[in-house]
Amino acid sequence: MTKRLTEPEQRAISRLVIEVGQRLLQHGAESKLVSDVSIRLGRALGLDSVELSLSASSLVVTTLSHGHCITTARRSQIVVLT
Repeated sequence: MTKRLTEPEQRAISRLVIEVGQRLLQHGAESKLVSDVSIRLGRALGLDSVELSLSASSLVVTTLSHGHCITTARRSQIVVLT
């Protein structure tokens, strides 16, 4: 059985998961890699599940820990190097 996360712990992990997803997208990672890494990171840090939705303009992450859901959304920002 996994340790029960407090709400602030779950929120911090959710923010970390979405930040990692954003950074991967910003640097050209494929959506499958972004999804896999984000889910694995959240699970490794103690979440029961991580659901991810990617679109051309946004990233939405929902985390679940012992029946408590947190959903976080961010705009996708692509870095163009010249």
